[in-house]
Amino acid sequence: IAATGQGALGGVASNSATTSNASTGTGAVNTGAATAIGTSSANDVDQSIHTGVHDGLAVLVQDADVINIGAGFANSGGNSATGNLSTNVAATGQGAAGLIANNNATTGNTSTGTGTVTTGVATAIGNLASNAIDQDIHGPSGDDILAIAFQDALAVNIGIGVANSGGNTADGNLSQNFGLVGQGAAGLIANNLSSLTNASDGAGLITTGTATGKGNEAANDITQNS
Repeated sequence: IAATGQGALGGVASNSATTSNASTGTGAVNTGAATAIGTSSANDVDQSIHTGVHDGLAVLVQDADVINIGAGFANSGGNSATGNLSTNVAATGQGAAGLIANNNATTGNTSTGTGTVTTGVATAIGNLASNAIDQDIHGPSGDDILAIAFQDALAVNIGIGVANSGGNTADGNLSQNFGLVGQGAAGLIANNLSSLTNASDGAGLITTGTATGKGNEAANDITQNS
């Protein structure tokens, strides 16, 4: 708040005043990279059956189940930056009385601001998996044997990946500026001269990094021999 009050009385009464406020500010937010991996796994299943039975019934069963479930959430957004949030009041009051009465006032506010938000890369992978299943059956041999072989292999990958680098706000200047001038002159020659200005400027800048969300990134290798 800037305020000026003046009074002049005489044959020649004169008041001259300059009243002003100047405000500026910078608000900056910079985030690093955000990386989230729900599940990171390497599964290696090796099943082998060797039998020396040569007659009768042989039932050979191999079963392998691999299940990977994961959720990854990465966020570098949701930021807010404000450069200037000021309230500025400039007021001038003048009174002059005389044969020659003169008032001269310059009153004003100047405000600037810059708000900057820069976010890093957001990467989310729900399920990162490498699955290898190897099933091998060396069954019996002979004329008097019945061999039945079952091989079952299952690889299930379930993932949710959510990445966000947005949802940001940047305000350069949210200031409030008020200017007030009151003048009174009484005389044979009476003059009031006033200049009242409010100047406000600002810049809001937002730069976001890339956002990548992957539910699954999986490599499955299943080998069956019988």
